[in-house]
Amino acid sequence: RGKKTQIKALKRWKTSYEHLSYAYSNTDTPVPMTWTSSCDFKHWDFICLDQNQLPVAKFSANWWAITKVGYIEFLGERPLTDAMREEIVITGHTLFYTMAIRTSSILSFFGAIFAKTGHIEQDGKATISE
Repeated sequence: RGKKTQIKALKRWKTSYEHLSYAYSNTDTPVPMTWTSSCDFKHWDFICLDQNQLPVAKFSANWWAITKVGYIEFLGERPLTDAMREEIVITGHTLFYTMAIRTSSILSFFGAIFAKTGHIEQDGKATISE
């Protein structure tokens, strides 16, 4: 809570994002959490994976809904704290609305094409993948 973070695209043509999580870390060093997605005509599923690539949560959104846009399902056997739940809810919604803007605006679409991709380092800077 109260720490600034960023969500960074890992790939240009596939929905794969990363953010550093202090809530899921057992130490003072943040751990990378990866978000992937799958979609069809009606639903858009975002799956959060921990540093071991095990599913932590799934945000399932109804693309055409006006109310009750989606729901979050927490996966795995690890007991969750309030900070973990809060981080997943906020990051999942942020990612969904970011993708909604990128797919509905031509300027955001071209901005996403030319954006630099790569992993986030522990100091908050991004490493760029070629």
